[in-house]
Amino acid sequence: MRALAWILVGVSCVGTLARADAPLVYCVGTTSGGYGPRAYAYEVHSDNNPMVEFRVGTNDLNPAHYTNVLLPPDWNFAVEPAPMRHSAGWPTPYGEVSPGPSEGLAAGIVHFWAADPELAVELFTFGFEHPWTPEDVGWELLTRSQGLFPEYAEFQECWDEAMGLGLGPLQGPSRQGAHLNLGPEELVQDDGGADIAVPGYSVPTFVHWDGDGLKDLVIGEGSGTLPAKVRVYLNSGTVSDPQFSDYFYAQSDGFDLVVPGEGCQGAFPRVVYWDADGRKDLLVGQADGTARLFRNTATEEDPSFDGGTLLQVGEPGFKTDIDVDRRATCTVVDWNNDAKKDLVLGALDGKIRVFLNEGTDTEPDFRSELLAQANGADLVVPTLRSSPVIRDLDNDGRKDLLTGNTEGQLLLYSNTGSDEAPSFSDYSLVEANGVPINLPDTPRSRPFVCDWTGDGLLDVLIGASDGRVHLYQTVPMPGDIDNDGDVDLVDFATFAMCFMGANVTTPPPGCSQDEFAACDLTGDHDVDLNDFADFAEDFTG
Repeated sequence: MRALAWILVGVSCVGTLARADAPLVYCVGTTSGGYGPRAYAYEVHSDNNPMVEFRVGTNDLNPAHYTNVLLPPDWNFAVEPAPMRHSAGWPTPYGEVSPGPSEGLAAGIVHFWAADPELAVELFTFGFEHPWTPEDVGWELLTRSQGLFPEYAEFQECWDEAMGLGLGPLQGPSRQGAHLNLGPEELVQDDGGADIAVPGYSVPTFVHWDGDGLKDLVIGEGSGTLPAKVRVYLNSGTVSDPQFSDYFYAQSDGFDLVVPGEGCQGAFPRVVYWDADGRKDLLVGQADGTARLFRNTATEEDPSFDGGTLLQVGEPGFKTDIDVDRRATCTVVDWNNDAKKDLVLGALDGKIRVFLNEGTDTEPDFRSELLAQANGADLVVPTLRSSPVIRDLDNDGRKDLLTGNTEGQLLLYSNTGSDEAPSFSDYSLVEANGVPINLPDTPRSRPFVCDWTGDGLLDVLIGASDGRVHLYQTVPMPGDIDNDGDVDLVDFATFAMCFMGANVTTPPPGCSQDEFAACDLTGDHDVDLNDFADFAEDFTG
């Protein structure tokens, strides 16, 4: 009998204070090469607690095959055998987590850990090179993704792809909702049913603020005539049903945090973990084109900030304030996959500027600036006023660019380069409910990507000139069992495993209750030929 050699899709990661109900971690990016030698990098951040341990399953137990290992300073790395296990996570010393839909068996683990809890981190990039083809390693690569059910067919495609089931010697979590299939516009409201609206231009984010495990609504506000502040609405609801009542303002040196507003922009805030103190800081893009960092002088659970420092660029001794002229819109991302945070700024001129960090992840040092490229030229967002979000949005393992503009649209630039050296294609207009997003007048759309209801799907918040928060939630596609935005061979593999013909209301072996429910497309509590007909109608291959 041929050996099943699929790769683990599960990941476990916890913090020094985590318990059995520890929050999940999120793998927010990967990169890998084509057929032949592989290079992997996974950017991972904790949902709440600092991380001291990280485990990923593997079927290659030879430590010599893992070279140039990338991990946090003074952390440990090992390849360890383990009993054959299903790929949905396993215990760590601090609890057990399971990141969700996965399928496959793993014979061992790649183990990253800190011996000293003081070395815990909130965000890091781990990775390695694996300079062997599947033939060199001696694998037999099998799949349920091709061939008629229940026949299995051998193929090599899993070694050629960056993400998904059974890809490469090691695999991070299955990322949910990588494609944006957005439903109709909603307006975020308070618990009394009134639209939440701030004075001036809204810039929303949805992040953990107070340490209660629920994400909160943080909104920049203001303009040239209204004070530019950062408003916080704490979530009094649940993960799946956020609720908001009253608000307060972020504090700086004991007073409301205020930055200079100008024209169509007040404060453009992003929560960041800038240094190694384990406390959230606040990065604010300013209307005059500069970016100011406010360091947390209080606690992670109840932050308060200093007076702020303008970020600078240049060689030591010759640094000047970062200045994109006007309307700095900011985000932080590891642009070139060197395990260090970089700074990305949009601006009034529609360009995307990248300031590469040549220091460390916790002591950034920006020495040069580059411009994002689209089709070999400087990327300029139509109607100007770029407002970037950088993350993989099409499930190909490469970071993409999502941006707003003056007109109130949402534009997606797919990455046609690599994850460590992004370059982009022509933009496509993002649709909601089948119609391109285009807010009225010229509202300056300023997006933020999040998981609004904890369902594993990517949703979009947009701020605008009306001061409100426009919400677009991703609508699951029928038959898209793994929630990656299309109905493909991976979904067929799960459907085939759960298919029972008729009159069976319990999952067969190997099919979880959630998978069985997802395959029940007709809602009659079994997975039969009627479901198969619906599945085939949406199947894209």
